[in-house]
Amino acid sequence: MSSRKPNITTGYTTRNNVQLIRSGKPYFDLLLQIINSSRKIIYLQYYIFLEDETGTAVMDALKAASQRGVSVFLQLDAYASNALPKRCIAEMREAGVYVKRFEPLLRSRHFYFGRRLHHKVVVADGYYSLVGGLNVCNRYNDMPGEPAWLDMALYCTGEASLAVQHICRQMWLKKKNLPVQQSELTEQSDERIPVAAQIPVIVRRNDCVKRKSEIWKSYLDMFIKAQATITIMCSYFL
Repeated sequence: MSSRKPNITTGYTTRNNVQLIRSGKPYFDLLLQIINSSRKIIYLQYYIFLEDETGTAVMDALKAASQRGVSVFLQLDAYASNALPKRCIAEMREAGVYVKRFEPLLRSRHFYFGRRLHHKVVVADGYYSLVGGLNVCNRYNDMPGEPAWLDMALYCTGEASLAVQHICRQMWLKKKNLPVQQSELTEQSDERIPVAAQIPVIVRRNDCVKRKSEIWKSYLDMFIKAQATITIMCSYFL
């Protein structure tokens, strides 16, 4: 076990392995693999989560994970995932899954459409993370006669996943400057991270309410430093 404590809250971590994952079957096969192999804890944050074939498969996997003793925390945007039946949420909670809606539409007897949860994030055991632009519904999956909408996600194993888990934990508890748990740090070990995995990764966020524009600044920095070509693959450009 390594005694070194990675800097997971700011700056780059280096002990990582990363892989680009295409939307459709590759993404959802990996998502289910992460859920099914989780051992202690898993956080999920999604903008759109629907009760269709894809959503049902993910919900079944989450309920099974909870039943085998994994702490499962599912946070959904209250507006975009409003179509998910209350029955589905009740069934997940009955199975032990913690479910929370981000920014409920009814607040103090008024409708609220402001700040939304656009994250599409999964992190398990502080080691496996999947971050991208894919929601949980059939349109992002490969269905018979209808291929998935084009999108990509980044699959990371290593230290950067701790940063993702820490952010998810802060959001779930609604606490700022939450200290990193020692148990989170001890999840990492030299044996789990391949020797060749030395890819620097930094976690960047945008938040208009908190005036965070880290992603925009990263794009701008890359554009300024580009010397030959710029390739952009993004579902939303403007």
